[in-house]
Amino acid sequence: MKPEYAKIMMMILTKKLGERIDSTPHTLQKIEVCYMTKAGVPDTRTLGVAIPEGVTLPIPVAFVAHYGIDESTVGENELLKHGIAVAGALNVTSEENAKMADDDLYFNSACVDVLRGMPEVDRSKLIITGGSAGGFMTMMLTAIHLNIAASICNSGVLNFYFTGNYASAINKINYEALRMVSEEPGRDLQKLIELVPFPLHGSVFSTFGDSHANDDEYKDRMKVGSEFSPVYYYDCYSNPVLFTHYTADSLVPIDQITKKYTYEVNGNSIPRELSTRMSDYDLPGGADKAMDELLPSDQIHMTCIKVKEIGAGTTLQAPFDPEKKYNFVICDDGAVEAYYGHMAYETCQLGIAEYAVRMLKNAPEARYDLSREKLLLMMERYAGTSKLIPSFINEDNNVYGTPEMNKRSVLSELKDYVKDTGNIDALRKLLGEVAEDHPELQEAVEECKTLLL
Repeated sequence: MKPEYAKIMMMILTKKLGERIDSTPHTLQKIEVCYMTKAGVPDTRTLGVAIPEGVTLPIPVAFVAHYGIDESTVGENELLKHGIAVAGALNVTSEENAKMADDDLYFNSACVDVLRGMPEVDRSKLIITGGSAGGFMTMMLTAIHLNIAASICNSGVLNFYFTGNYASAINKINYEALRMVSEEPGRDLQKLIELVPFPLHGSVFSTFGDSHANDDEYKDRMKVGSEFSPVYYYDCYSNPVLFTHYTADSLVPIDQITKKYTYEVNGNSIPRELSTRMSDYDLPGGADKAMDELLPSDQIHMTCIKVKEIGAGTTLQAPFDPEKKYNFVICDDGAVEAYYGHMAYETCQLGIAEYAVRMLKNAPEARYDLSREKLLLMMERYAGTSKLIPSFINEDNNVYGTPEMNKRSVLSELKDYVKDTGNIDALRKLLGEVAEDHPELQEAVEECKTLLL
């Protein structure tokens, strides 16, 4: 049975449930970031950087991808209490969800470059974190950029093909429920929530938009971003990653993270025709595997926390193995229900501060596991042919996304790699392999060799 309307409204309209924690005294810097959009024209958004008071600069920074930070609550972020600056976009609107694979990605990538250039920031101690769509953005930035201390992906969208098909199926169920009612609910959010089987999805996946006639709109949008699924870039992650997820996640089914803990039977509120398993959808090669199936098994540490055993309402730090590159923490909080969001109502809360602090102590080698696939992405960006971060001609070469700025970004990261690791021979070998396999990049490779080696 669907819970009362008030509880669902609270889930939709509040960003965080539970007790508020004390705010850490801090100053908030605001930086206007000018970047090129897919339309080929510059745009400007604001990056906020909260710096805890009383610290010795430069300090580590955690960038909150996609959803950014809220001026009124950023002081409650647990990382600030550990002397880590917290940064992110300010005043993020829901419209950015439709731009995840283009303008929002370009902007978030530009923010990483801006942070690495700030005198207040230790450029070797950058953490990227985010949840849901922010988890997607976290892993895309992890694939694109080098010299990241750690990435933390919470309930992340890692597979657009699967998520798009799943969301489209939910929209059809919601649309059918609305079609059967005798009186059109219009824009009355309360009525809409009471009428549809998947109320939170209705809000997130645009069921409650101006028109609920085109039930393939979300699926089509996901097709546009299919090439941007993080699962396609699993071999481009050069730094440690923490993945956290809940078995009851109804928005981003856990099957795309790992299939080991997907419940065989969903909750009673889930229609039988709706599957939360990837194997029940027509997915192309590469998009049919969970993230843990793609990553090297000897570099994975998997932990499952059973909420029934530790007690609902428990808050604990995410456990991890510091010797493993990839840590997965799964909270078993039951089967998926239609009225859930990213977790069950009765579940536990995970902290990430201990993981972040420990990763900041790693030697440079831990964040510089440079693969040929990763270097290929970097050389494409340097040459101006990247599909992830394209180059756009503009009269001001200091705008992020112009050919000159893309070159500067790549060179800066590779210079850090050479300085911090001394692996000149390894870099020379990888560059040669990229040039041999991709003759169109030979000029860019030779130019980089001249400037770096």
